[in-house]
Amino acid sequence: MRMRGVLFGAAIGTAAGITASKIGQWRRTWGIEPGEVERPLPGDDIVPSAMAGETRGITIDAGADVVWPWLAQLGQDRGGFYSFDLLENVVGCRMDADRGRAAP
Repeated sequence: MRMRGVLFGAAIGTAAGITASKIGQWRRTWGIEPGEVERPLPGDDIVPSAMAGETRGITIDAGADVVWPWLAQLGQDRGGFYSFDLLENVVGCRMDADRGRAAP
């Protein structure tokens, strides 16, 4: 009976380990296309022998002329960060929820 419990525990542990590994791999490469994880990206040369790496991405079906103005308006004293004001204020951004700018 004890051996059955040990085997069951080992099976559960193995399954949990494999699942955690797969979830971790998915999380580290969220949103990228196959092959992009091996492709060199800007900044890779800063730490050439990194022990770990994460590459995440999104695909935007628009040109830079459309995307850049949207990105440029993000931030404090601009349109905001599109996040939770509480979190922004905790890290010192002092965001005003109504105007998207720094609070006085």
